[in-house]
Amino acid sequence: DRHAGANRDIKRIDLRRQQRSTLRRQAEYLQTAARGASEFAETVDRLVGFAETTHAIPGTLIEAVHDAYVGDPMVRAFILRENPAAAKIIAERFLSARRRGLWHPLRNSIDDDLTALIAEAEALGVAA
Repeated sequence: DRHAGANRDIKRIDLRRQQRSTLRRQAEYLQTAARGASEFAETVDRLVGFAETTHAIPGTLIEAVHDAYVGDPMVRAFILRENPAAAKIIAERFLSARRRGLWHPLRNSIDDDLTALIAEAEALGVAA
């Protein structure tokens, strides 16, 4: 069907636009330290919350945000250093999305990676 192909193309373009927007915000947030790390956590919380309530968020978008925030070693270290509580919230929300079936990551190590991030945040003094 002609329209199905066009809809897929529109969704692909929209996903790319969202990814570029996420990367722009990421660069801006890196300049604002702890507040930026907190805003990363708010973004993830809202994204996963919206996905939970509407089922309108594709897993590929959750994966793109995960890769930008937690998958990038520099950003991950920044969040953990500047706001360990935000790092823990981010990891917990991504775990929640994965366990609820809202996101099916390609790597099998995601749960272990997120659990390790939670442990690192707790080691820095964030309450369990």
